[in-house]
Amino acid sequence: MMRYAWVVALLFFCSVGVCRESEKEEKCVRFENDKKTADLGTLELKEKRTAVFRFVNETGGPLVITAGETSCGCTRVSYNKKPVKPQAKDSIVVTYDAKETGAFYKKVTIKSNAPEGDIVLSVKGTVK
Repeated sequence: MMRYAWVVALLFFCSVGVCRESEKEEKCVRFENDKKTADLGTLELKEKRTAVFRFVNETGGPLVITAGETSCGCTRVSYNKKPVKPQAKDSIVVTYDAKETGAFYKKVTIKSNAPEGDIVLSVKGTVK
């Protein structure tokens, strides 16, 4: 009888651990359509084009974006400087300034208190 109680207790604690692990996976910054890359298409030289990355704060607490780091001077990022409340929607705007011809792929690293760590967004396209 005692063995049976231990087995039941062990199974209970294992199932609680699995449940908590799955709950952890859901607490994140969720981007609309899981979109973290925007195709800006074909641009003319010296043209500026913008991508808007929409998201929902599903972290369970206020989301504070502390920095947006770009991979070059031709890319700009703007974001809400105020904390984003849990379950609130917001967006990050990335603008590319076409200063050179050819294909491009630029990354923007978003620093925040999100549980998943840095968020990397990107824009790509071609300048003719």
